[in-house]
Amino acid sequence: MSTFSVFRRNKKSFLGVLGVLTMLSFVFIPTLEQFNRNFISVDQTVLTSKFGKMSQGQLETIRQKQGAVYMVFDPNFRGLSDDIILTNWVKARLAEEMGLVVADSEIREFIGQRFESKEAYLEALRENKMGSSAFEEGLIDIILAEKYSQYQFYGQRSPYGIAFGSTIFPVTVQRQWNAFCKTHRTAALDVVPVTAESCLAKTAEPTEAEVKAFFEQYKNTLPAPENGTIGFKIPMKMTVNYFVYEM
Repeated sequence: MSTFSVFRRNKKSFLGVLGVLTMLSFVFIPTLEQFNRNFISVDQTVLTSKFGKMSQGQLETIRQKQGAVYMVFDPNFRGLSDDIILTNWVKARLAEEMGLVVADSEIREFIGQRFESKEAYLEALRENKMGSSAFEEGLIDIILAEKYSQYQFYGQRSPYGIAFGSTIFPVTVQRQWNAFCKTHRTAALDVVPVTAESCLAKTAEPTEAEVKAFFEQYKNTLPAPENGTIGFKIPMKMTVNYFVYEM
């Protein structure tokens, strides 16, 4: 018995099985391909930097953290591009490398500038089904990235904003040192207690003529305690009334 005769005798059954297999292939094969692509892409390297390699899965985790912060601030937020996410992350790591940190007071100030009250802030978190600890964790990276951007642009600390400044000037060693000194104003002092009486006993009481002469010498000089300038002149205040007319 030939193969063709068997097919002709059972062609309806064969065509039925072929139709079922065709439908199954259209339904399941694309799904399996997509699953395979997703499985492979999770471990795919999307960024290689001095801080190591970042996989696609890690990128998606960071995207969720950063995106959640933007969603709380702006309900109309529609997502971040990969470039912005990676730029924010790298800037935050560079800021940490420079020794920059985010204090709790900075987080409270940042949130307070964008919400009228604590209740409004908590309501925004509830609407986005997000806890305060997870939100603040994502916010820290954004503030660090902004700090690094501001140091690049100005070389000093400036108010934080959610929009990132562009890099115009390179970060030089001098600029980094100036930024560090402005953030960490410290001094080492050797303090020795000295009684005032021991100094007063060695200084004669000035005469009235000496006091008048001293006053006359500095009466027209404005005092400047920051540089040690002596002065007795009191700045005058005045009220100015004006109006502006535009054609």
